[in-house]
Amino acid sequence: MVMNMELKLQDIKPFVRQGIIRADIGARYNNIFLKTRDSRLFYVTSGRGSIEIEGIIYNLTAGSLVLFQNGTEYRWVIGDMRISIINFDFTFDAIHMPNRFAPIISEKYDNANLLPIYNFPDFPLLNKPIVLSEAFNIGERVYELIVETYIKDDLRNELCSNLLKSVIINIIRKAEEKNLPSGKSGALITKKIIDYIQNHFTEDINNDDIAEHLNFNISYMNRVFKKYTKTTIHSFLLEQRLSFVMEKLKTEALTISEIASISGFKDIPHFTKIFKKYVGKTPTEYRNSN
Repeated sequence: MVMNMELKLQDIKPFVRQGIIRADIGARYNNIFLKTRDSRLFYVTSGRGSIEIEGIIYNLTAGSLVLFQNGTEYRWVIGDMRISIINFDFTFDAIHMPNRFAPIISEKYDNANLLPIYNFPDFPLLNKPIVLSEAFNIGERVYELIVETYIKDDLRNELCSNLLKSVIINIIRKAEEKNLPSGKSGALITKKIIDYIQNHFTEDINNDDIAEHLNFNISYMNRVFKKYTKTTIHSFLLEQRLSFVMEKLKTEALTISEIASISGFKDIPHFTKIFKKYVGKTPTEYRNSN
């Protein structure tokens, strides 16, 4: 009997059963409806073909990625592809079961001893098959994961679990971007960063504070911001502060130390050095010239 269980992404601890690379998908399984007892991840490393999943046909080329849970019906329509395959569970609960589950012809498949099918309330994208194109960066991680599956030391399961969780998170992130208007996902993230900086640059904040407040991975946040603005978050934050300082030096009778302090600069010698580097004058010289 199929069990449906609720699971949050933060609570998954994937158990990697097997990682292999196959070049004979077409010869073995072409046009045969299949199901598997564990979840599957396919990444196309070369060639082209198609996969039908629950009645929908997806065209695949190098860089395509497919992820679905156990019990999902699928068939390879054309199989002239080299594919990286990860067999896995979302938890370690069935680690006692055999490490390898071969695909089963659908008409011979039964639900006896089937692993749970999970419902993800926080990331419902995982509740149905995910198909991505041009997932090349994720493919590099999939290959790294497959290599690790061949190392049979005491750390194998933990390391593979962490690697696969990272892969799954990146799959979700890319799938979410796919569902937004073209080019908008990164732009929306960048806009949130810009809005936050413009509203808080006078405070003592840095990149870590911004990432924590917006709940972004700091390296991903930096990468997206640089892509859409052609500058770093640090440089943008500094630019906002210096523009504010320059305006205050021209219009306010506050001391330079006071202006620096209300602009987010807590270290006055450092502020003076930075100001001279980017403006070409000391704060005093700039004030006198204006």
